[in-house]
Amino acid sequence: MSIHGRTWKNRPGEIYGEITIGFLSSGYYDPGKINGLPENCYPPEGEDERLIDEVRINIGNREVIISGDLAIKLGAYFQDEIDAEEISNEADEPDWDSIAEEREILRMEESQ
Repeated sequence: MSIHGRTWKNRPGEIYGEITIGFLSSGYYDPGKINGLPENCYPPEGEDERLIDEVRINIGNREVIISGDLAIKLGAYFQDEIDAEEISNEADEPDWDSIAEEREILRMEESQ
């Protein structure tokens, strides 16, 4: 899940507000092949779908969490910013060090 946020201030001396839009992203990217024989080359291509998950609105000390159809409608106002948000693929990659460490701990516990 990635988060997009925006902060605004209505008028000088008034309350600050923040809207945070949570969205889920899925898709693919193929960098293409630009070297080699022409019959083996093809351009880069990809697709990315971003679905609004929830919208959080903070004004002063109050927070409202909105989901469902209303969240989707609010998120539509910020669709350009959401589409421009860079998505990291790091969350998709397993943390091999943590997995190895957990397995080692389990082996040690089993051998005792």
